[in-house]
Amino acid sequence: FSYDSYNKFVVTSRKDSGTAGNNFGIHVEVTTSGKPTDSAAQKEMDNFFEKQNLFLMESVTTRKYMKPGKNQERILASRVSGISIPQFMLLATQLQSFSFYNDLIYISNKKYVSPLSKEGLRSYFFVIEDTLFSGNDTLFTISFRPGKGENFDGLKGVININTHGYAVQNVIAEPADRKQAKIKIQQNYELVDNRYWFPAQLNADMLIADNLVGISHSYIQHIKLEPELDKKTFNRFELEMADDVKNKSEAFWNAYRVDTLTEKDKKTYVVIDSIGKESKLDGALNLLMGLRSGKISGKVLTIDLDRFVDVNRYEGLRLGAGLHTSDQLLNWLSVGGYAAYGFKDKAMKYGGDALFKLPHHPETSLRIEYSKDVIESGSTYFMSDRK
Repeated sequence: FSYDSYNKFVVTSRKDSGTAGNNFGIHVEVTTSGKPTDSAAQKEMDNFFEKQNLFLMESVTTRKYMKPGKNQERILASRVSGISIPQFMLLATQLQSFSFYNDLIYISNKKYVSPLSKEGLRSYFFVIEDTLFSGNDTLFTISFRPGKGENFDGLKGVININTHGYAVQNVIAEPADRKQAKIKIQQNYELVDNRYWFPAQLNADMLIADNLVGISHSYIQHIKLEPELDKKTFNRFELEMADDVKNKSEAFWNAYRVDTLTEKDKKTYVVIDSIGKESKLDGALNLLMGLRSGKISGKVLTIDLDRFVDVNRYEGLRLGAGLHTSDQLLNWLSVGGYAAYGFKDKAMKYGGDALFKLPHHPETSLRIEYSKDVIESGSTYFMSDRK
Protein backbone atom coordinates (compact mmCIF):
# COMPACT_ATOMS: atom_id res chain seq x y z
CA PHE A 1 0.00 0.00 0.00
CA SER A 2 0.91 3.67 -0.16
CA TYR A 3 -0.57 6.83 1.32
CA ASP A 4 0.08 10.46 2.27
CA SER A 5 -0.56 11.82 5.75
CA TYR A 6 -1.07 15.23 7.30
CA ASN A 7 -0.15 15.36 10.99
CA LYS A 8 -0.89 18.07 13.53
CA PHE A 9 0.08 18.28 17.21
CA VAL A 10 -1.06 21.05 19.54
CA VAL A 11 -0.19 21.77 23.17
CA THR A 12 -2.83 23.89 24.85
CA SER A 13 -4.59 24.33 28.18
CA ARG A 14 -6.96 21.59 29.31
CA LYS A 15 -9.66 24.24 29.57
CA ASP A 16 -9.34 25.12 25.86
CA SER A 17 -8.65 21.60 24.54
CA GLY A 18 -12.09 21.44 22.92
CA THR A 19 -11.16 24.29 20.56
CA ALA A 20 -7.87 22.77 19.42
CA GLY A 21 -9.36 20.65 16.66
CA ASN A 22 -10.59 17.94 19.05
CA ASN A 23 -13.66 16.82 17.09
CA PHE A 24 -14.02 13.29 18.42
CA GLY A 25 -14.83 13.86 22.08
CA ILE A 26 -11.63 12.35 23.43
CA HIS A 27 -11.00 13.97 26.79
CA VAL A 28 -8.51 13.02 29.48
CA GLU A 29 -10.01 13.04 32.96
CA VAL A 30 -7.57 14.45 35.49
CA THR A 31 -7.85 15.34 39.16
CA THR A 32 -5.92 18.44 40.16
CA SER A 33 -3.88 18.74 43.32
CA GLY A 34 -6.27 21.23 44.89
CA LYS A 35 -3.52 23.75 45.57
CA PRO A 36 -4.59 27.40 45.44
CA THR A 37 -3.45 29.33 42.38
CA ASP A 38 -2.58 32.98 42.09
CA SER A 39 -5.60 34.64 40.48
CA ALA A 40 -3.53 37.22 38.59
CA ALA A 41 -1.22 34.57 37.16
CA GLN A 42 -4.20 32.36 36.28
CA LYS A 43 -5.94 35.24 34.54
CA GLU A 44 -2.79 36.01 32.56
CA MET A 45 -2.52 32.36 31.55
CA ASP A 46 -6.17 32.24 30.51
CA ASN A 47 -5.70 35.35 28.37
CA PHE A 48 -2.66 33.74 26.71
CA PHE A 49 -4.49 30.55 25.80
CA GLU A 50 -7.52 32.45 24.52
CA LYS A 51 -5.33 33.96 21.80
CA GLN A 52 -2.89 31.15 20.93
CA ASN A 53 -1.68 27.70 21.88
CA LEU A 54 1.59 26.98 23.64
CA PHE A 55 2.97 24.80 20.85
CA LEU A 56 2.04 23.76 17.32
CA MET A 57 3.67 21.22 15.02
CA GLU A 58 2.65 20.09 11.53
CA SER A 59 4.08 17.65 9.03
CA VAL A 60 3.26 16.04 5.70
CA THR A 61 4.65 12.59 4.92
CA THR A 62 4.32 9.99 2.19
CA ARG A 63 4.69 6.29 2.93
CA LYS A 64 4.90 3.09 0.90
CA TYR A 65 4.94 -0.50 2.11
CA MET A 66 5.65 -3.74 0.26
CA LYS A 67 5.69 -7.30 1.52
CA PRO A 68 7.70 -8.71 3.13
CA GLY A 69 8.68 -5.90 5.48
CA LYS A 70 9.82 -3.24 2.99
CA ASN A 71 8.79 0.09 4.47
CA GLN A 72 9.76 3.65 3.55
CA GLU A 73 8.42 6.98 4.77
CA ARG A 74 9.52 10.37 3.46
CA ILE A 75 8.91 13.66 5.26
CA LEU A 76 7.83 16.18 2.64
CA ALA A 77 7.19 19.13 4.94
CA SER A 78 7.67 19.98 8.60
CA ARG A 79 6.84 23.08 10.60
CA VAL A 80 7.31 23.64 14.33
CA SER A 81 6.42 26.79 16.26
CA GLY A 82 9.53 28.48 17.65
CA ILE A 83 11.95 26.06 15.95
CA SER A 84 13.30 25.93 12.40
CA ILE A 85 15.42 22.77 12.82
CA PRO A 86 13.99 20.18 10.38
CA GLN A 87 14.96 17.20 12.58
CA PHE A 88 11.92 17.93 14.74
CA MET A 89 9.05 16.28 12.93
CA LEU A 90 5.75 14.52 13.58
CA LEU A 91 4.77 11.12 12.19
CA ALA A 92 1.39 9.41 12.29
CA THR A 93 2.91 6.49 14.20
CA GLN A 94 4.86 8.41 16.85
CA LEU A 95 2.20 8.24 19.58
CA GLN A 96 0.50 4.96 18.65
CA SER A 97 0.65 1.88 16.45
CA PHE A 98 -0.59 2.39 12.90
CA SER A 99 -2.99 -0.57 13.16
CA PHE A 100 -5.03 -1.91 16.07
CA TYR A 101 -4.69 -5.44 14.65
CA ASN A 102 -1.12 -5.85 15.91
CA ASP A 103 -0.66 -8.31 18.79
CA LEU A 104 1.00 -5.51 20.77
CA ILE A 105 -0.21 -1.91 20.60
CA TYR A 106 2.33 0.87 21.11
CA ILE A 107 0.98 3.93 22.91
CA SER A 108 3.47 6.61 23.91
CA ASN A 109 6.42 4.17 23.64
CA LYS A 110 4.79 1.53 25.88
CA LYS A 111 3.48 -1.85 24.71
CA TYR A 112 -0.02 -3.09 25.53
CA VAL A 113 -1.70 -6.39 24.68
CA SER A 114 -4.25 -5.81 21.91
CA PRO A 115 -7.79 -7.01 22.64
CA LEU A 116 -7.85 -8.38 19.07
CA SER A 117 -4.83 -10.66 19.60
CA LYS A 118 -5.21 -14.34 20.53
CA GLU A 119 -3.99 -13.58 24.03
CA GLY A 120 -6.28 -10.56 24.22
CA LEU A 121 -9.39 -12.56 23.29
CA ARG A 122 -8.63 -14.83 26.25
CA SER A 123 -7.59 -12.13 28.74
CA TYR A 124 -10.05 -9.27 28.12
CA PHE A 125 -13.68 -8.96 29.23
CA PHE A 126 -16.00 -7.91 26.37
CA VAL A 127 -19.55 -6.55 26.50
CA ILE A 128 -21.80 -5.76 23.52
CA GLU A 129 -23.05 -2.30 24.45
CA ASP A 130 -25.10 -1.43 21.36
CA THR A 131 -26.12 -2.65 17.89
CA LEU A 132 -26.78 -0.27 15.00
CA PHE A 133 -28.14 -1.12 11.54
CA SER A 134 -27.05 0.60 8.34
CA GLY A 135 -28.54 -0.89 5.17
CA ASN A 136 -27.40 -4.48 4.93
CA ASP A 137 -24.61 -3.96 7.46
CA THR A 138 -24.60 -4.02 11.26
CA LEU A 139 -22.30 -2.10 13.57
CA PHE A 140 -21.55 -3.70 16.96
CA THR A 141 -20.35 -1.41 19.75
CA ILE A 142 -18.25 -3.51 22.14
CA SER A 143 -16.55 -2.36 25.34
CA PHE A 144 -13.40 -4.09 26.56
CA ARG A 145 -11.22 -4.14 29.66
CA PRO A 146 -8.83 -6.62 31.27
CA GLY A 147 -10.67 -9.55 32.83
CA LYS A 148 -10.96 -9.86 36.59
CA GLY A 149 -7.80 -11.30 38.12
CA GLU A 150 -5.76 -10.80 34.92
CA ASN A 151 -2.33 -9.22 35.41
CA PHE A 152 -0.90 -7.68 32.24
CA ASP A 153 -0.45 -4.28 30.58
CA GLY A 154 -3.89 -3.90 29.05
CA LEU A 155 -6.24 -1.31 27.62
CA LYS A 156 -9.83 -0.31 28.17
CA GLY A 157 -12.21 1.32 25.75
CA VAL A 158 -14.81 0.80 23.05
CA ILE A 159 -14.48 -0.82 19.64
CA ASN A 160 -16.92 -0.76 16.70
CA ILE A 161 -17.05 -3.84 14.47
CA ASN A 162 -18.74 -3.62 11.05
CA THR A 163 -20.27 -6.81 9.68
CA HIS A 164 -19.05 -5.77 6.21
CA GLY A 165 -15.94 -7.93 6.54
CA TYR A 166 -16.37 -8.09 10.33
CA ALA A 167 -13.61 -5.50 10.65
CA VAL A 168 -12.74 -2.63 12.96
CA GLN A 169 -14.39 0.63 11.92
CA ASN A 170 -13.54 2.71 14.98
CA VAL A 171 -11.79 2.20 18.31
CA ILE A 172 -11.14 4.37 21.37
CA ALA A 173 -8.65 3.05 23.94
CA GLU A 174 -6.55 4.10 26.91
CA PRO A 175 -4.35 2.31 29.48
CA ALA A 176 -6.48 0.34 31.92
CA ASP A 177 -4.12 1.10 34.81
CA ARG A 178 -4.82 4.59 36.14
CA LYS A 179 -1.22 4.88 37.36
CA GLN A 180 0.12 4.74 33.80
CA ALA A 181 0.34 7.57 31.28
CA LYS A 182 -2.81 9.68 30.92
CA ILE A 183 -3.33 9.22 27.21
CA LYS A 184 -6.31 8.21 25.09
CA ILE A 185 -6.17 7.22 21.43
CA GLN A 186 -8.72 6.87 18.65
CA GLN A 187 -8.39 5.07 15.33
CA ASN A 188 -10.95 5.51 12.57
CA TYR A 189 -11.00 3.16 9.56
CA GLU A 190 -12.60 3.60 6.15
CA LEU A 191 -13.51 1.05 3.50
CA VAL A 192 -11.12 1.37 0.54
CA ASP A 193 -12.06 -0.02 -2.89
CA ASN A 194 -14.96 -1.77 -1.12
CA ARG A 195 -12.42 -4.42 -0.03
CA TYR A 196 -10.34 -3.44 3.01
CA TRP A 197 -10.89 -1.29 6.08
CA PHE A 198 -7.79 0.92 6.21
CA PRO A 199 -6.72 3.42 8.94
CA ALA A 200 -7.99 6.85 7.90
CA GLN A 201 -7.46 8.93 11.02
CA LEU A 202 -5.34 8.52 14.15
CA ASN A 203 -6.03 10.78 17.14
CA ALA A 204 -4.52 11.07 20.59
CA ASP A 205 -5.07 13.19 23.70
CA MET A 206 -2.43 13.15 26.40
CA LEU A 207 -1.90 14.92 29.70
CA ILE A 208 1.40 16.83 29.78
CA ALA A 209 1.01 18.77 33.03
CA ASP A 210 -1.77 19.66 35.46
CA ASN A 211 -3.25 22.19 33.05
CA LEU A 212 -1.64 21.25 29.73
CA VAL A 213 -2.76 18.67 27.18
CA GLY A 214 -1.28 17.53 23.90
CA ILE A 215 -3.72 16.83 21.06
CA SER A 216 -2.57 14.91 18.00
CA HIS A 217 -4.42 14.32 14.72
CA SER A 218 -3.13 12.33 11.73
CA TYR A 219 -5.19 12.23 8.56
CA ILE A 220 -4.37 9.41 6.11
CA GLN A 221 -4.99 10.50 2.51
CA HIS A 222 -4.57 9.26 -1.07
CA ILE A 223 -4.66 5.62 0.02
CA LYS A 224 -3.66 3.14 -2.69
CA LEU A 225 -3.95 -0.61 -2.22
CA GLU A 226 -1.56 -2.83 -4.13
CA PRO A 227 0.04 0.01 -6.13
CA GLU A 228 2.85 -0.59 -8.61
CA LEU A 229 5.98 -0.55 -6.42
CA ASP A 230 9.55 -1.46 -7.32
CA LYS A 231 11.76 -3.21 -4.75
CA LYS A 232 14.74 -1.26 -6.08
CA THR A 233 13.28 2.02 -4.79
CA PHE A 234 13.52 0.78 -1.19
CA ASN A 235 16.76 1.12 0.75
CA ARG A 236 17.83 0.41 4.32
CA PHE A 237 16.58 3.82 5.47
CA GLU A 238 12.95 3.59 6.55
CA LEU A 239 12.71 7.33 7.17
CA GLU A 240 14.01 10.07 4.87
CA MET A 241 13.62 13.82 4.72
CA ALA A 242 13.15 16.03 1.68
CA ASP A 243 15.82 18.70 1.16
CA ASP A 244 13.22 21.50 1.16
CA VAL A 245 11.27 20.09 4.12
CA LYS A 246 11.06 23.47 5.92
CA ASN A 247 10.59 25.69 2.86
CA LYS A 248 7.15 24.62 1.61
CA SER A 249 4.65 27.25 0.46
CA GLU A 250 1.24 27.82 2.03
CA ALA A 251 -0.31 26.43 -1.16
CA PHE A 252 1.50 23.15 -0.54
CA TRP A 253 0.34 22.98 3.08
CA ASN A 254 -3.26 23.84 2.22
CA ALA A 255 -3.36 21.02 -0.33
CA TYR A 256 -2.86 18.51 2.52
CA ARG A 257 -4.55 20.23 5.47
CA VAL A 258 -7.97 18.74 6.12
CA ASP A 259 -8.99 22.02 7.75
CA THR A 260 -7.30 25.35 7.22
CA LEU A 261 -5.40 26.77 10.18
CA THR A 262 -7.54 28.63 12.67
CA GLU A 263 -6.73 32.19 13.71
CA LYS A 264 -5.49 30.73 17.00
CA ASP A 265 -3.13 28.40 15.11
CA LYS A 266 -1.79 31.26 12.99
CA LYS A 267 -1.24 33.40 16.10
CA THR A 268 0.64 30.49 17.69
CA TYR A 269 3.16 30.43 14.85
CA VAL A 270 3.64 34.21 14.93
CA VAL A 271 4.01 34.55 18.71
CA ILE A 272 5.99 31.39 19.48
CA ASP A 273 8.26 31.89 16.45
CA SER A 274 9.15 35.37 17.71
CA ILE A 275 9.83 34.00 21.20
CA GLY A 276 12.02 31.24 19.77
CA LYS A 277 13.96 33.73 17.67
CA GLU A 278 14.43 36.12 20.57
CA SER A 279 15.66 33.36 22.90
CA LYS A 280 17.83 31.77 20.17
CA LEU A 281 16.14 28.42 20.70
CA ASP A 282 17.55 26.94 17.47
CA GLY A 283 21.10 27.53 18.66
CA ALA A 284 20.43 25.89 22.03
CA LEU A 285 18.83 22.84 20.41
CA ASN A 286 21.67 22.57 17.89
CA LEU A 287 24.11 22.56 20.80
CA LEU A 288 22.18 19.83 22.63
CA MET A 289 22.01 17.66 19.51
CA GLY A 290 25.70 18.30 18.92
CA LEU A 291 26.63 17.15 22.41
CA ARG A 292 24.69 13.95 21.76
CA SER A 293 26.16 13.22 18.32
CA GLY A 294 29.65 14.63 18.89
CA LYS A 295 29.24 17.29 16.20
CA ILE A 296 27.90 20.84 16.09
CA SER A 297 26.72 21.81 12.60
CA GLY A 298 26.44 25.27 11.16
CA LYS A 299 25.52 26.51 7.69
CA VAL A 300 29.09 26.12 6.42
CA LEU A 301 31.16 24.09 8.90
CA THR A 302 30.72 21.22 11.37
CA ILE A 303 32.83 21.17 14.56
CA ASP A 304 34.04 17.72 15.66
CA LEU A 305 33.64 17.78 19.44
CA ASP A 306 35.45 14.48 19.95
CA ARG A 307 38.70 16.08 18.74
CA PHE A 308 39.01 18.68 21.49
CA VAL A 309 40.53 16.73 24.37
CA ASP A 310 41.82 13.23 25.17
CA VAL A 311 44.00 11.66 27.83
CA ASN A 312 46.15 8.53 27.44
CA ARG A 313 49.43 7.15 28.80
CA TYR A 314 51.51 7.80 25.69
CA GLU A 315 50.43 11.34 24.84
CA GLY A 316 49.30 12.45 28.29
CA LEU A 317 46.95 15.37 27.77
CA ARG A 318 46.00 15.70 24.08
CA LEU A 319 44.33 18.88 22.82
CA GLY A 320 43.11 19.43 19.29
CA ALA A 321 40.37 20.57 16.92
CA GLY A 322 38.53 19.19 13.90
CA LEU A 323 36.39 20.80 11.21
CA HIS A 324 34.34 19.48 8.29
CA THR A 325 32.06 21.06 5.73
CA SER A 326 28.40 21.01 6.73
CA ASP A 327 25.60 19.06 5.04
CA GLN A 328 23.85 22.41 4.60
CA LEU A 329 26.72 23.54 2.36
CA LEU A 330 27.04 20.33 0.32
CA ASN A 331 24.96 17.24 1.06
CA TRP A 332 26.94 14.96 -1.29
CA LEU A 333 30.47 15.89 -0.21
CA SER A 334 32.20 16.32 3.15
CA VAL A 335 35.77 17.65 3.37
CA GLY A 336 37.67 18.33 6.55
CA GLY A 337 40.63 17.77 8.77
CA TYR A 338 42.02 17.88 12.28
CA ALA A 339 45.12 18.71 14.26
CA ALA A 340 46.17 17.70 17.78
CA TYR A 341 49.15 18.00 20.12
CA GLY A 342 50.26 15.58 22.86
CA PHE A 343 51.95 17.29 25.82
CA LYS A 344 53.73 14.11 27.02
CA ASP A 345 55.20 12.90 23.70
CA LYS A 346 55.55 16.52 22.53
CA ALA A 347 54.39 15.63 19.02
CA MET A 348 51.93 17.15 16.56
CA LYS A 349 49.31 14.96 14.84
CA TYR A 350 47.13 15.88 11.90
CA GLY A 351 44.95 14.45 9.17
CA GLY A 352 42.34 15.16 6.52
CA ASP A 353 39.60 13.33 4.68
CA ALA A 354 37.00 13.63 1.94
CA LEU A 355 33.75 11.67 1.81
CA PHE A 356 31.65 11.35 -1.37
CA LYS A 357 28.04 10.12 -1.21
CA LEU A 358 27.08 8.18 -4.33
CA PRO A 359 24.02 9.51 -6.22
CA HIS A 360 20.76 7.57 -5.62
CA HIS A 361 22.54 5.38 -3.04
CA PRO A 362 22.57 7.39 0.23
CA GLU A 363 23.77 4.37 2.21
CA THR A 364 26.93 4.02 0.09
CA SER A 365 29.90 6.40 0.17
CA LEU A 366 33.56 6.64 -0.80
CA ARG A 367 35.97 7.95 1.83
CA ILE A 368 39.57 9.03 1.26
CA GLU A 369 41.67 9.78 4.32
CA TYR A 370 45.27 10.63 5.21
CA SER A 371 46.64 11.03 8.70
CA LYS A 372 49.87 11.18 10.64
CA ASP A 373 48.87 10.03 14.11
CA VAL A 374 49.45 7.44 16.84
CA ILE A 375 47.23 4.50 17.70
CA GLU A 376 47.14 2.34 20.80
CA SER A 377 49.07 -0.94 20.60
CA GLY A 378 46.86 -4.05 20.65
CA SER A 379 43.64 -2.08 20.22
CA THR A 380 40.66 -3.37 18.25
CA TYR A 381 39.12 -1.38 15.43
CA PHE A 382 35.86 -1.79 13.56
CA MET A 383 34.69 -0.70 10.13
CA SER A 384 32.94 2.38 11.56
CA ASP A 385 36.01 3.59 13.47
CA ARG A 386 38.55 6.11 12.22
CA LYS A 387 41.73 4.36 11.09
